[in-house]
Amino acid sequence: MSLSQKKNQTNIPHDKDDYAYWEAFANKSQKFLNAKQITLTILVVGIIIQGIGLMLTPNDWLIWQVLTFITATNLGAVILAIHAQKSADEIKTLYQEGFNADLYHTLHILSRFKNKFIMEVEKQGNDLDEELDELTPNLYSFFKGYLEVFNKQYTTEDGDIIKRKYEDVDISELFNEE
Repeated sequence: MSLSQKKNQTNIPHDKDDYAYWEAFANKSQKFLNAKQITLTILVVGIIIQGIGLMLTPNDWLIWQVLTFITATNLGAVILAIHAQKSADEIKTLYQEGFNADLYHTLHILSRFKNKFIMEVEKQGNDLDEELDELTPNLYSFFKGYLEVFNKQYTTEDGDIIKRKYEDVDISELFNEE
């Protein structure tokens, strides 16, 4: 069993419609190393390296090898740190573009709508899954019918789009049953 397979076999629910899935997802996405954990890791690695160094008898060849190894690892660390900072800057820019006040406000409104929807379902003594199963075909039919009427009103026989103002549209046409 590979390491990636072990990671996937956690106690995270697999049903994305279940709130527990998203709660576990949010908790999992917040697990980063903090300053104390990084410091402790460096301290442990340093103690292990120093312990190995105390067991060896120094000579010129060994000292030269250790110095070149230290130089190579430090140079590699600096290069990787530069690349990591560049990636972090790119991620920050993308994050700032996508995760703006409008997105957060929209998510807040959608969350309130979802919570009120669930409260109403529970208030009426119904099951959320059954309500969604019942509403979905009706909403699909409503939107499909709306778009069909909308497209009929705004295209010519040649398929060109007619530019109309809101005042020119008779809304009652959208709800006529055929």
